[in-house]
Amino acid sequence: MKLFAKLRMTDAEQKKCLDYHNEELQVAAFFDREHSLLNRTLDAYWQTMTESALAAGEVCRACDRFRQAVREAVHRHEAIRPIPAAARSLHRIESSYFLRVSTWAEANLDIAETLASGRPPFYVRCDRLKSEAECARRKTQQRYRSFRRRLGLTVHPGEALEDALREHDFADTDLADWQPEPYTPHTSEVEHRIIQPKKDGPKGTVDIMTHNPTPGTDPDMNLNTGGGDKPARTGPPDAAYWYNEGCDLAALARHEEAVSCYDRALEIDPREASAWCNKGVSLAALGRHEEAIACYDQAVEIDPRDAMLWSNKGVNLAALDRHQEAVACFHQATEMDPCDEMAWCGKGINLTALGRCPEAIACWNRALAIDAQCIAAWCGKGVSLATASRHEEAVACFQEALKIDAGIAPVWANLGSSLTTLERHEEAIDCCDKALAIDPRDEAPWYNKGIALAALRRHEEAIACFDQALHIDVRLAAAWSKKGNSLSLLHRPEEAIGCYARAVRIAPRDDAAAWYNKALREQECGRTEEAVRSYQEFIEVATPRHADLVATARRKIEELSVPVASDS
Repeated sequence: MKLFAKLRMTDAEQKKCLDYHNEELQVAAFFDREHSLLNRTLDAYWQTMTESALAAGEVCRACDRFRQAVREAVHRHEAIRPIPAAARSLHRIESSYFLRVSTWAEANLDIAETLASGRPPFYVRCDRLKSEAECARRKTQQRYRSFRRRLGLTVHPGEALEDALREHDFADTDLADWQPEPYTPHTSEVEHRIIQPKKDGPKGTVDIMTHNPTPGTDPDMNLNTGGGDKPARTGPPDAAYWYNEGCDLAALARHEEAVSCYDRALEIDPREASAWCNKGVSLAALGRHEEAIACYDQAVEIDPRDAMLWSNKGVNLAALDRHQEAVACFHQATEMDPCDEMAWCGKGINLTALGRCPEAIACWNRALAIDAQCIAAWCGKGVSLATASRHEEAVACFQEALKIDAGIAPVWANLGSSLTTLERHEEAIDCCDKALAIDPRDEAPWYNKGIALAALRRHEEAIACFDQALHIDVRLAAAWSKKGNSLSLLHRPEEAIGCYARAVRIAPRDDAAAWYNKALREQECGRTEEAVRSYQEFIEVATPRHADLVATARRKIEELSVPVASDS
């Protein structure tokens, strides 16, 4: 799972964001009112609209009003200015949501008018558009929660935006007096097509690659560039000037230059926690995690009650595989802000890495109690359950994640992994194909598909999949080892030996089975001395679960070491 540190905002930036938040809520409240009016009308008249001209007229007028209202919301939302840098991600995602709803509203009006004219409508496109709009709504919810948290506003479990709207009054704005244009019926031709139902059966082995979940966080969404309009500066640059310059450069991914600007700000004001925080973000983006941690240490010393600083430090400790320390940091973050689902996710990831799966699962459950639509939490819980060999439950979690967003390749790969372990090989292959359709450059689904194909004795196809995985990551030792297994079963021992040799050269102590299988094939090819050495290496790295094979390997060493009597 990739975690990203969050940039911190100054008081002036927070003021801009609060102003933006007020305008954004006005548009959202207007949209919410119009959506409620539509739903009330549909509840009252939808069932009888094909039997009553009155009901049909009410439904069509309500659908047309909502169509116009969404267009107005799109227009008003795009007119909000300025958009502070910290709000850009929310603004972009909410714009996408309004546009998707607008497209759905057009299709919904078409259906209402088609029904009103006595013709059967075509629902598939409308249902798809509605599903896409609902997915966008959930993403908007998640981003809005994060935005409120950055502003220091209360974030309760549940629907944060709806909670805020209930507390917001837009009666004094011009939106309160908005009225639609009179409804004029306009039927549009609807293309009629028959969609054949799809059979979605994914089916699968052991030795699976598992992706950790990726939270809905990318570096850009947390950038705080200091806002659009810069006041004219008089006199020498002060700390705020250099800080804002650093934020602007970070937003452009020019992190080396950003670090220099933050340094200039800190020379002037070394107690500016925001500059330490954002310097850490840029250093992390450059892969300089030790230096980033030092920055967060400085920031925490200045402001030890800031949960975001603890989370950011945890992100960088996790990047260095210092999982125990990362857990401690995320624990501090959740103590200070128990409603931050991403801090719970960060803690869960690192607990899973430490093999403490029951504790990790408890963290995922806390995150899901805050936001039941958190894909990272569903995927993370699935990974923890799979790590604990609870694959049936893991499958259920990955499926929940895919209900929210079916376009995330690692979740399909994770689902395929657990199905493989459950020996539901055909389903696993189907899941891997879905993952590869989204991201063909990911080695994990290629590897997992190879495992499933090998389990079905389709070894030539399995080898092709392992080759694809190795083309992406030539140091994937497990793929070399599994390719060797398939070559062995195709009676190609010399090629198999070459694959096992690559596997043990990359990870000599991680795959005891590769040493043992290499020895078997060397023995088969009459390469006695090499076989003895491979059996000895196997015994050296074997774990207790290999006890029976260790005994066999010792016996084979004795047999191969006995001199063969020569004929005289």
